[in-house]
Amino acid sequence: MRQTVIPEGMSKKSVAPKHTQPKWQRKINKELNKPLPQLFLSAILMLSLFMAESWVLGNAPDSTNVILNSILLAIFIIFCLEMAVLCVVQEGYLWSFFFYMDIIGTFSIVLDISWIADTFIPDGAIQRQGSVIRATRAAKLGARYGRLLRLLRLMKLTQFLPCFARSEEEEYEPTMSAIKKVSEELSNMLSMRTAALTMLLVIVVPFLSYTPTDYSPASWGTNFKVMAKNESVTFWDISNLARKCDNFYTPKDTQLLYLYVESPYTSTFESEYHPRKVLRSDNRQEFEYWYDIPVSTLAASGNPYAQQALLTGDTTTAPGFVRFEVNIHMDNTIINQQSAMFGILLIVLVIVVLVGFTASYSSVVNKLVVQPLEKMMGTLRSSAMLMINSLKDLETANPEEEKKEAEAAAAKKARIEAGESDSDDEEDDDLEAAQLEKMVAKLARIVKHVIPNRSIELDENVDKNTSNWLAQAYSTGHNAKKNVQNIRTIGEVDAIPLNPADIELTCKITKEVLNSWEFNVMDFTHTDLNDIITFMFSRLNLLTEFNVPKAAFRSFLNDISGLYINNTYHNYQHGCDVCHTTYRLIMIPQLNVVFTPLEVFSLLVGALAHDVGHPGINNLFLVKSKHELALKHNDRSPLENMHCVVLYETLQKKDSNIFVNLSESEWRESRKIILTIILGTDMSHHFEQISKTQVFLEVHGADTQAFCAGGKDVIDCMSDDKNRMFIMELILHCSDISNPFKPYDLCAKWADLVVEEFCLQGDKEKSLGLEVSPMCDRDAISLCNMQMGFIEFVVAPLIIAFVNILPSLYEVGANMRENFNQWGQRRLRELTPADGSPRPEEATKLEERLAKFKDRMHFVTVLQSLPQRKRSSFFKQT
Repeated sequence: MRQTVIPEGMSKKSVAPKHTQPKWQRKINKELNKPLPQLFLSAILMLSLFMAESWVLGNAPDSTNVILNSILLAIFIIFCLEMAVLCVVQEGYLWSFFFYMDIIGTFSIVLDISWIADTFIPDGAIQRQGSVIRATRAAKLGARYGRLLRLLRLMKLTQFLPCFARSEEEEYEPTMSAIKKVSEELSNMLSMRTAALTMLLVIVVPFLSYTPTDYSPASWGTNFKVMAKNESVTFWDISNLARKCDNFYTPKDTQLLYLYVESPYTSTFESEYHPRKVLRSDNRQEFEYWYDIPVSTLAASGNPYAQQALLTGDTTTAPGFVRFEVNIHMDNTIINQQSAMFGILLIVLVIVVLVGFTASYSSVVNKLVVQPLEKMMGTLRSSAMLMINSLKDLETANPEEEKKEAEAAAAKKARIEAGESDSDDEEDDDLEAAQLEKMVAKLARIVKHVIPNRSIELDENVDKNTSNWLAQAYSTGHNAKKNVQNIRTIGEVDAIPLNPADIELTCKITKEVLNSWEFNVMDFTHTDLNDIITFMFSRLNLLTEFNVPKAAFRSFLNDISGLYINNTYHNYQHGCDVCHTTYRLIMIPQLNVVFTPLEVFSLLVGALAHDVGHPGINNLFLVKSKHELALKHNDRSPLENMHCVVLYETLQKKDSNIFVNLSESEWRESRKIILTIILGTDMSHHFEQISKTQVFLEVHGADTQAFCAGGKDVIDCMSDDKNRMFIMELILHCSDISNPFKPYDLCAKWADLVVEEFCLQGDKEKSLGLEVSPMCDRDAISLCNMQMGFIEFVVAPLIIAFVNILPSLYEVGANMRENFNQWGQRRLRELTPADGSPRPEEATKLEERLAKFKDRMHFVTVLQSLPQRKRSSFFKQT
C-alpha cells in the first residue's frame, strides 16, 4: 500500500480533505470530463465558430437563416446548461476565471442569432453613418472571437489525443507523486492563462482597428441630386450618368445593384444592374437621398414634368415643398464573402497557434520545472521513506493485519482500474502537497536571498545621518568535488605530533585569555604579537606540517608588521586582531578538522596580512581623489588588490618566504585562497555576501548544524571546493568586521579608533576640496547612532546567518546583542536631560528599537541550550 510522508509538525488530521463535495457531484463532474462529452462540446463549439461565417461564404439564401438561428440557439442553450451544471458539480468553478470566460464565450453566440441580434444591431436597416457600421462590425467580430475563450476549458481534450495522452501504465499508476500532479496543474494553468491573454488580444483588435468607409455611393447620390434639380436636365443626361456610375463599380468588389432617380424636370429613371440569383439581405446595402423644391418654383416653371409633380409629388413631408428621392442599392456579397473567408482562416490560425503553443509551453514547463521538482521531491520522499521503514521495523509483524492490508490494496487497485477516485489517495496527495509546500517555501527564501539586492532596509527610527551613511557607504549599484579522503578526520587530527617547544608563549598572557574573546591586542607590543601569532600557527601544527623555517617565519612577521602603516585603526594590531579572530572562528566550531592544513595555513596568513600597507583612507576616497591605486586597479577594490600585492612581494623575499617548501600545486592553491579571501573583505561586496550566506544556511544549514552538535563527524557539503572557499572567505570577512561581537570594552575601544581614522580622512577631504564622505565629518558624528546602525543593518544580517550555520559560535551572537544594547543605553543617557525634563521622542523610538533587536537575537538563547560537539583529544593536548 502506498506510504505517505507526513511533513514535520503535521498529522493526517491536520490536513484538510481535498474534496468537500458529495460523491454524486464529483461523479457527474468526472463524467463531464470524459472524452465523449468533451468531443461533443468541442464539436458544437466548432459549429458556433464557423457556421455564421460559412453561411455568408456560401451565400445561403435568407430562407435558410431559420436553420442557422435554430442551431445557434440550441448551442447557446447547451452551453448555458453546461455552465449551470458546472456551477453545481465542479468545486471552485463559480466566480472563477473560467466561469467568466465561459460567460463571455457563451453569450457572444447571441450576437450571431439574427432573431435576437437584429433587435439591437439592425444589420439590414439603412445605415448612413460610417461609425455605426464600424461599431457593428467590430462588435460582431469581437463577439465571435470571444467564443474562442470557451476553447480554453476544452484544452483538456488534448489529453485524449495520441500525442498528448499518457500511457496506460502511467495513467493508472496509483503511486504517482503529488508533486507530479501539482506540477501538471501548474503547467496547464500557465498555458491556459497565456492562451486567455492571446484570446483577449484577438477580441480587442477589431475594436482598435479602423475600417475605411466607402463614401462613393454618397458622392454619386449627390451628383444625381444636383443633376436632377437642374431645369435643363434630360432623361438622357441621367441615363448617361447612371452608365458612368455602373462603369465605376464594374471592376470593384462592390457592385451597383439598383438605381432610382426622381426629377421634377424629366421622367423618373429606374434601372437594375447585375442581378444575382441569391442575394442575402445582409449583403444588400441601401442608400436613400432626397431633396425638396419649393412649390412656387415648380409652378413658375413651364416644364410639363414640373406641373405633373405638383399634382402627384410628395408635398406632405415638407409643406410648401415637393420631395424627390434618389435611391442607390449596392451588392456587397463579394466583400462579405471575403471577410467571412478571412474570418474563418483567422479562427483556424488562432486554434492552431493556441493548441501548438499550449503543447510547447507545457513541454518547456515540464522540462524546466516539473522534472527538477520531481527529482528533488523524489530525494525528499526517499529520505522520509527511510524513516518510515525504520519505524516499521520496530513494529511487530501481524499476519492478520498484513492480510487486511493486502485485501485493501487489491480493492483499491480494482477501484482505480474501474476509474473511481480513491479517498485515501487524495488524502495522501494532500500530505505530499503539504510537504511540497514546505519545500517550496524554503526554495522561495533561497530565491529571495539569491536575487541581487544591495540596498539596506533601514528602521524608521534610525536618525538621518546614520541612514545616509549606511545607504552611501554600504549600498552599491571551481566546481570540482574535493576528494574526501584528502580531508583529515578527527582521528587523524588526534594523531598529529605536537612539539611543545613550538607552542610555548614567552609573553605575559595565559592560554585561557588567548582562547577567549577577552584577548586585547592593544595591550601588547609588536614583538609580543609576533610571539602570539607564532603560538597560534604552532598550535595547529602548521609550521611543522609545511616545514616552515623558524627564521623565515620570524622574518615574515617582522616584515609584515613593518609594512603595516601606523594608522589609528588599520595598523598591525588590527591585522593581528583579525588573525586571532579568524583563529577563534576556526577553533570554536572545530573547523580545523574540516579544512585541510593548507587551507587553515592560507586562511591565517591571509587574515594577518589582509590590510597590510593600508593608508588609512577607504576605497571611496581613493576613487574620488583619483589616487594612483584607484587608477592602477581600475577603481575595483584598489586597497584589497594592493594588500595582496604587498603580501606576495614580501613572500618573494628569500628570507621571508614561508611558502618555500610548498609544492607547486600547493603554492597555487594557497595563492588562490589568499587572493579570494582578501578581495572578499571589500565592503562593496558585503550585501552580496549576506545573500550568499543566507542561501548557504537554507541549503546546507542542517548539515553544518548536525556537525556542530556532534551528530556527525563530517560536513557533507564541504566536500565541494566552492563551499569550502565560501566558508573561508566568510570567516575572514566576519573577522574583519568583528568589533561589534567582541566584549563591549573592546568594542568601544575599536569604535573610538575607527571613528578617529574616519575623521582624519574627512579632514583630508576638506583640505582637498572634496565632498566629505559619510560619517567622516568630526563635527556631525554621533558615535552611538553610528555604531548601532552599523551593528543592526550591516553586521547583524551576516552574523545571524553565520551563527546559525555554525551554532557553536553562539557567543558571537550574544556579544553582539549585548553591545547593541550597551550602545543604546549609552545613547539613552545622552538623550536624558540633566534637569529631569521629559525625554525627547527619539528616546522612546530608541527603546522600541532596542526591544526589537533583542527579539531578533532571541535565537542565541536557543542555540546556547543545544548540544555541542565534544572537543577532541587534540584540543586537550594544547
